[in-house]
Amino acid sequence: MKQLFLSITLVSFMAFGLQSCKDANKDAETETMDSAAELPNITADFAVDTEASVIEWEGYKPLKTHNGTIQIASGSVLVDNGEIEQAKFAIDMMSIEVLDLEGKGKENLQNHLIGTAEGKETDFFNATEYPFSTFLLNKVFEKDGKTMMGGDLTIKDITHYVEFPATVTVEDNDLEINSEPFKLDRTKWGLNFKSKSVFDNLGDNFVSDDMQIKVKLVAKRS
Repeated sequence: MKQLFLSITLVSFMAFGLQSCKDANKDAETETMDSAAELPNITADFAVDTEASVIEWEGYKPLKTHNGTIQIASGSVLVDNGEIEQAKFAIDMMSIEVLDLEGKGKENLQNHLIGTAEGKETDFFNATEYPFSTFLLNKVFEKDGKTMMGGDLTIKDITHYVEFPATVTVEDNDLEINSEPFKLDRTKWGLNFKSKSVFDNLGDNFVSDDMQIKVKLVAKRS
């Protein structure tokens, strides 16, 4: 089995040192890894290319879907003897962008999601108070013929274990991780705005609990 131990905190990305993130939840600890993920036999340090890396998102409400991107702020990956020994990156929540709207509609939705719309700061990500989210990836394993990545996602100081299928490519000076689209239940991180599982009597005026996420992480040899 291959383990990936990552230490991710906002402090680490501000050059004040590393600090361990929270442990994966109890459900994650009981999961069994079927077999090791295959990686080339190299030893190298890779720095995340924040210009080439991106997180794509989709959100849903009745008869409408919105989509956009979030930027990765910083990160690095250590590959040693064919295994990713350590990796770290932070997500810039102030960089949330809406791609399917233009003009005032685009601006209004972005401000609402980021939390800079007056009176709506806590509806979603409240990025003024919580400017970075982090991910602690602590295992890679095989499931149903796919490489799976599992770890702790921290948003608004709330941490939950998530896992998703992804491909890992290492060629000379380049490393790339591409996830398949996967779903997250936003309410686990306190993003409760117009959630039917949280509020009653919303009728069709609700926003789906599920967000669809797709991650592209590109890193270059340091």
